Order: sequence, then C-alpha cells, then structure tokens
Amino acid sequence: MSHHYDAIIIGGGYSGITAANRLPRGTRVALIDPKADFIHRVRLHEYAAGGAPRIRIPLRRMLKHGAEHHRSLAQHVEPGLVRLADGHELRARHILVTTGSHDAAPGSIASYAAATMQRERLAEAAPGTDVVVRGAGLTGIEFAAELAYRRADLTVHLLGRAPVGDGLPERARDHLRTTLEHLGVHLDSEAPGDALAVDATGLHVSRLGRESSLAVSAHDQLLVAPTLESVPGIWGAGDAVRVTGMPHLRASCATAIPMGAHAADNIARALRKEPPTPFDFGYAFRCISLGRRRGIILSVDPLDTPTGRFMTGLAAAWFKSAVCASVLQAPTTFARAYRWPHAPRETT
Repeated sequence: MSHHYDAIIIGGGYSGITAANRLPRGTRVALIDPKADFIHRVRLHEYAAGGAPRIRIPLRRMLKHGAEHHRSLAQHVEPGLVRLADGHELRARHILVTTGSHDAAPGSIASYAAATMQRERLAEAAPGTDVVVRGAGLTGIEFAAELAYRRADLTVHLLGRAPVGDGLPERARDHLRTTLEHLGVHLDSEAPGDALAVDATGLHVSRLGRESSLAVSAHDQLLVAPTLESVPGIWGAGDAVRVTGMPHLRASCATAIPMGAHAADNIARALRKEPPTPFDFGYAFRCISLGRRRGIILSVDPLDTPTGRFMTGLAAAWFKSAVCASVLQAPTTFARAYRWPHAPRETT
C-alpha cells in the first residue's frame, strides 16, 4: 500500500515533534515512529535513579495539528519515498530524518526501556551496594548525583576517561567536584569489580542513512548542508545529523528543537517554491542538575565555549527544572512561535 503526503517525518523525538507541529496548517504530514509514546529524555536520569518525573506521553497528545502517526520502523528512504518494516510505502514531496540517538552499550539509561531496567535493578540493591557509573560526561554526572541524592545508602562511584568536569572553567569544575563529593559520589579511577554498573559513555544513531545510500559521517550521522538538506527533498535534524560548517553543534534537546523548527520552516518554503535558508543557531548556557537541590548553570558563548560565569545551588536546580518543563512546551504549545538564539555575526 502507498500513501501520499506533503511531508514525512521519521522519528518522534524533540526534533520530529517540533517539526510536525510547526508546519503550516493544511500540510499533509506523516510521522513515522514505532513507539506509541514520546519519551522526555532529558529527565531519564532522574527516572532511572528512582524519581517519578513525567517521562512517557502518548504521541497522539504531542501531535497538535493532525499529523498521522504510523507505528512502524523506516527501513529505506529515498527522494519522495519511505519504505516501512510493515510493508507500507509512504510517498511525499519532502522527507525529514529525525531518528535521534539510542543506547550505545548494555546497561545504559539512554532509552525508556534501559532506564526502567536500571531503575528496577537499583530498587533491589541492598544498602552498601557499590554502583559504578561509567562515563563522566553530563549524563554520567547528572545520574551519579541524582542516585547519590536519592539513595544515600548506596556507594556511588563515577568513572570517566577524562577527569570529572574536564572542559569546564576551573572554578566551575572545582564546585562540581566538591558538590559531587558532598553528595557522597566517589570520583574514582577504578571501582570494585563486583559493583552494579550503569553505562553513560555515549550514544549511537540509526543506520538508516547509510543503509539508504545517503552521505553519512563515520558515526552514521546524516550529512546535511547548512540548510539542513541532504539531497533534494530529504532533510535532517537533531542528534542523527551533522551539519556542514557547524562543528559547535552538540547532541542535545537544546539543538534538536531549533533544528526541527528550522527544517519545518525550510520545508514550508520549498512547498511554496521559495529557496531555503541556512540554519542560524548559537548557544546561551549549559545546565547540569546535581540532585534535586543543586545544579550548575554555565554561561557559554554562541559557539558553546564557557564564558567563566555560572550559577549554582538551589537557584540553578530550579532553573534546570524550568528548562526541562519548557522542553515539553516548545515542541507542542509554542511550536509555531518558537525562536532561538543566533550564531555570532562576523565583524569587519
């Protein structure tokens, strides 16, 4: 069977939902995702550590403007056509790949299923159990802090290839390490061999682009131009893509949401037979939660380089919580009004 649309969006994460809700009314849109629910991934570390945040939301409630949800897996994409695992073929003038990222190793907390498994294991852990968190990036730091905050009876170890807080300004790094140690997190170079392990070392992306003979990076990210177009009629946004000439972009909802919005705007331009515009984006801050009562909000320049200024404590924890709430509103309620900070302008 074959169905025809103006736009097909592959992936129901932050980027894909933003794009679906931002496209103009009257646009015939299909969203392809095998899951029934949207997963609020920025709070998965909290859920895995035993908290009860709002993690799963039915996709039908996230889609505000009549996009049709096809619960299947995209197996092949080419200009004008997507083949699904259930045997259907969907056709559209424009296709947007927003497949995001997924677990890189067993024992991770990068998906709802993986986080649920870790949550159940940790709930059964006896007092005094050693828990080693492998990977000292932002996910590892936030999870270790969350777990230590909620389960003071466990012995939490945080291990990374680089020192914890590497890349932060010295004062921010010292504050981060002091706070983690105050929470009871052990910043080790090695941990007990019989420890319960949680992996936070990285993510993989879908091989859909590679298997569809599209240009991809060595890590399978779809290569797109600054307009977010891969080849005519195929666009990309979010963790699953690499944008030519924009090496400062990092995998995060802070990047995925504006990318999804800009891709939708360019698809709308193309449907009106107008030329696309390049993606223009710059960062303003990075958020690190350290349990429910502490955090660090790090000021960065548009290219994501720390400025040296930062906020800490309960105010930072509140700010991070507000950001997590806004991350649900931007792709849905405010998708059409959403704006984002721009990259720095060159001066002569």
